[in-house]
Amino acid sequence: MMNTKIKALTYCITLILGFIIAVFPVQALPQMPHQFYGAVTVAGDPAPDGTLVEAVISNITYANTTTVDGKYGYDPLFKVLADDPDTPEKEGGESGDTIDFYVAKTYAANYTFEIGHSIELNLTAAAPTPYAEFIADVTNGAEPLTAQFIDQSMYFDNITLWAWDFGDENTTATTVANITHTYIQNGTYTVSLTVNGTKNGNNVTDTETKVDYIVVYDTKPTADFYATPTSGLEPLTVSFYDNSTSYDNITLWAWDFGDENTSSEQNPTHNYTTAGIYTVNLTVTEPDGDNHTLIKENYITVETVPPTISVTSPTTENPVYTKAGQTITINFTYTTDNPKNVTLRVYNTTTTIGETTITDLQAGTNIERNASVTLDTSASDGKYHIEATIYTLEGLNGTDTETEAVIVDTTAPSISNPYQDPPGQVVEPGELVEVDFGQNITVQVNVTDLTSGVKTVTLSYNVSATQWENITMNKIAGNEYTATIPSSELPPCTTINYYITAYDNAGNHEKIPLTEIYYNYHVIPEFTSALAILLILLAFTATIAVKRKQKRLR
Repeated sequence: MMNTKIKALTYCITLILGFIIAVFPVQALPQMPHQFYGAVTVAGDPAPDGTLVEAVISNITYANTTTVDGKYGYDPLFKVLADDPDTPEKEGGESGDTIDFYVAKTYAANYTFEIGHSIELNLTAAAPTPYAEFIADVTNGAEPLTAQFIDQSMYFDNITLWAWDFGDENTTATTVANITHTYIQNGTYTVSLTVNGTKNGNNVTDTETKVDYIVVYDTKPTADFYATPTSGLEPLTVSFYDNSTSYDNITLWAWDFGDENTSSEQNPTHNYTTAGIYTVNLTVTEPDGDNHTLIKENYITVETVPPTISVTSPTTENPVYTKAGQTITINFTYTTDNPKNVTLRVYNTTTTIGETTITDLQAGTNIERNASVTLDTSASDGKYHIEATIYTLEGLNGTDTETEAVIVDTTAPSISNPYQDPPGQVVEPGELVEVDFGQNITVQVNVTDLTSGVKTVTLSYNVSATQWENITMNKIAGNEYTATIPSSELPPCTTINYYITAYDNAGNHEKIPLTEIYYNYHVIPEFTSALAILLILLAFTATIAVKRKQKRLR
């Protein structure tokens, strides 16, 4: 029974492994290179610095150069790569292949390739033949590409001419070893150097060719543009300016103005006849077909009616007088096709004391609206401006400002110097002044309010214990107000009480006297001369009668 279970488990594991191998094929690990280092001797002497050392295996050449004292492969090691078994191309050596070594292009030795080995191999070459060699400081890059070519030819006694073929139909023959060349167009270029010189009195010529040595990448164009103006009223004429860059020169411009109109001009002018928001595209193309497109979303805004707004009340000419913490109503009119919101702000140069935003707006012309703005409870007394701004869905706006249209006043008026005639002087509350019957009472006071101004001054007096009358005091000069109490109309022996109340334009008021002690006046009766003599005689008679009575009683 146990053996049966083991067999079943083994079978399952085999199936799983088979599935994994089928779905996920196993790749061989990378093969390690064969590495070399050692000394190079040329004609019995250590090879000069920079002597070319080459290893050739399976028609693949690996190169190195000597350093100090004819050494090669020390830092780093000279690597001959191994072939990758997972690719069909021959990319290096396999175990058992022969490596041929050349020094200064002269055969020196051979060695059998071994994967992963590292060995010291000293190389010896007979007197080498002069040869041409060069390198470039850069072998690839975008157009235009400038490369410096550096001559590394060796074993000439003297070089008289360097003839370069850069592979782009440009050649140069010079007596200077190193040269700089610029590749104008993209492409892959083969470079050759032919060196003319002498060796042991003999003329020697050698050529080095590096196939596909220089690779120049194509530089694509970059589309760019700007326009002026980018917003305004219909019809809107817009000038577009090409600002694109290109190495190969742009030959085609394709504009799409976003309103089903196009242009092939470099710097076109276009007329937008319908309100809206437009996206503009520009595609530029080079002679080789390379192109690039720039899209500017919502770049042009055309409006039918500009947004306008006007505050109708309160205004500079007709301000509103109020107190801190109160709510005021602002009336305004506006005109726009695409309203978004309106903001109302009450402010001065240092602070904003009230602000609100209205969003439930309808489109139209001269639309009348109003909104309430509650002022800060901490607002200081003073004059404030109203700013009304309307915003449209396209991002445009219009503003109207009414300066000093809101006046905040939380201070009551000041009343001083209550002057009365009679007695023709300033009197104090509760002071009783007697007035002859038939004589009127004139009252004059000084009232000031520096912020919102005095609105009214009222004198209130009683004609009986329960009946009071109000008189509006008239402004006569400066801050002086006066009124006359018609006491001549009152019966004799009447006591008159009165007080004064001043109101400012913000609704603040002040009263004097502050308590229930009033200014008091008593109207005395007026007597004729005959009546006065009669009263004196009666008084004299009464006095005599009293004295006689007192004598009888004694």
